[in-house]
Amino acid sequence: MERIYLGSHVQALSIVERDELKQFFWAQHKYSIMARDQNLYHDIGKKIVNIKQFDSYEDLIQKITFSLNTAPSEGGIRNAIQHMWGYISKFYHSENKDLKINELPSSILLSIIQEYSYRFKIEYLLHSTALSELMAWI
Repeated sequence: MERIYLGSHVQALSIVERDELKQFFWAQHKYSIMARDQNLYHDIGKKIVNIKQFDSYEDLIQKITFSLNTAPSEGGIRNAIQHMWGYISKFYHSENKDLKINELPSSILLSIIQEYSYRFKIEYLLHSTALSELMAWI
């Protein structure tokens, strides 16, 4: 078993548990990475599909943490927000048929995504770091 550092604790995890942890960690950070580096986003995404390509959990953490120290571009933020929009669009359009999202500023669009994620308990987005951290860059 590989030893994985979780905070100040060391825990031995099975291969299945380790792979699930990598996938969950990626799911939490993927839109934050998308906003910063499309190439890294695609590279990690491909490796997550074939999870064994990562040498270790620490390798994944290091790549993501390093990227998060970089400011996202305006276009990168907009792209990530539009991808997140896909999770709430059916709820939003059922209530607001006439509004066009391409005309909304990123800050308003992200606020709507935040509101609808909480209101409709969209767990995938609620676990995403991008749901809150991207607002700091807008």
